[in-house]
Amino acid sequence: MTLPSSVLQAPKFVEDLTRSKKTVDHAVCMQNAMKSGKNIASQMWEFLRLSRCPGQLNLKDYFMYQLYDDDRFTFNQKREFVSESFYFQIIEKCCDRRWWILADDKFWSYKVFESNGFPVPETQAVVCVGKRAFGGVKKIADVEQLRRFFESEARFPIYSKPIDGIGSFGNFLIQGYDDGALRLHDDTAMSVEDFMGQIDSKSGQLLQTMLTPHRDLEDISRRVSTIRVILIIRDGEAKILSTVWKIPANENIADNFWRDGNQLGAVEVATGKVTRVVGYQDGTPQEIPSDAEASRQLVGRQLPDWDAAMDLCRRGAEHFLPLKFQSWDIALTDDGPVVVELNPGSAFLLPQLAEGKGFLTDEFYDFLQECGCKLKARS
Repeated sequence: MTLPSSVLQAPKFVEDLTRSKKTVDHAVCMQNAMKSGKNIASQMWEFLRLSRCPGQLNLKDYFMYQLYDDDRFTFNQKREFVSESFYFQIIEKCCDRRWWILADDKFWSYKVFESNGFPVPETQAVVCVGKRAFGGVKKIADVEQLRRFFESEARFPIYSKPIDGIGSFGNFLIQGYDDGALRLHDDTAMSVEDFMGQIDSKSGQLLQTMLTPHRDLEDISRRVSTIRVILIIRDGEAKILSTVWKIPANENIADNFWRDGNQLGAVEVATGKVTRVVGYQDGTPQEIPSDAEASRQLVGRQLPDWDAAMDLCRRGAEHFLPLKFQSWDIALTDDGPVVVELNPGSAFLLPQLAEGKGFLTDEFYDFLQECGCKLKARS
C-alpha cells in the first residue's frame, strides 16, 4: 500500500503525521518499566525471547504494551502480541494486491458500496487539479471554483479528506463560510487559498456532508464515532475477530487514537457491549480504572444498531473476498450504520490496546499460514 507523493507532501498531512508520532511517549513507557520491580536484565532477556516469536516485537512494543508485567500476562499471552512492523508482510500474502485500489481509493470504494446498496457519506464535491473525472460528482479544479462552491453551493458542516489518505491525516472539518473565509471546527478562519494550498489537490480531496452522531451517543461526544471491525475470510465466509470502538473527544475532528484525548473501547462482537476502555495518561496508553467517571460512563454500554453494523460488514466483505484480511470503519450515526472505510488488513495497535491482549491467537496464526505467510515457529 503506497501513498502518492502528493499526499505525503500536503502540508496538513505532514503536520498531522508528525503529531501522531509524538502521541506515545516511549521514554515514559520505558521509565514505567524500570519502576515495575522487574530488573532490567530480566526484561531484556524476556524481550529477546519475544523478538524471536512470530509477532516480531520490537523494544518499543515491549514497553508500550507493558509486557514486562508478569501479573497481567503469562509468557504465552505475551508472545501473541504483534508488532505494527509485521503489517505489510501479512497483507502482501493475505490480500490480493490488485484489489488494494478498491479499498485505498475512497472515491471508488464509495461508488462500489453505493452500487451494492451500502450507506456511505455523501460526497458534495471533489477538489482535483488533475485530469481525473468523477462521473456525476462535482469536480473543483482551481481556487475560484472552490470559492464559488463554498459561497453558494456547499451545505455545511463539511468533512474534507484525501481520496488516498489514511489515519485522518490531512483531514479538515469546515463549519461554515463567513466574510470570505472558511470557519473551521475550532472557530479559526482560513482563506480558500490557504485551504487549497494545504490539501492534496493532485490526487484529490473529498468534500463530504458531515455525519451526525447517534442520539444514544451524544452524551459521549458531539463527534461521530466509528467501530473498527476486523475480520478474515476463510472458506469463502467472513469471520469477525475483533471490534473496537474509537471514541473521539469533543475538540477533535476524528476518532483516530493518535489524537490527544481520544479513547478506545473493547467491544464484545456478539453483543455490542463495551468491556474495557483505554486512554492516554502521561503519554502512555493505559486502561481507565473502573472507578473513574469515564469508565463508569462507558464500560457496560450497549452500542446502538449493533446487529445491523455487523451484518453490514459481513455482507460487505463478500464483495471483497480476495482481501482475505479486512477491517471496516463503521460510523454510528443517527441514520444508522454508515460505511466510512474499508482497509486491506488492520493496524494491530487498536485491538491489542483496547482488549489488553495479543492479536496473534491460534486461529489467526493458522489463518496466516494458510495464506502463505512465512511465520517464525512459536517457541
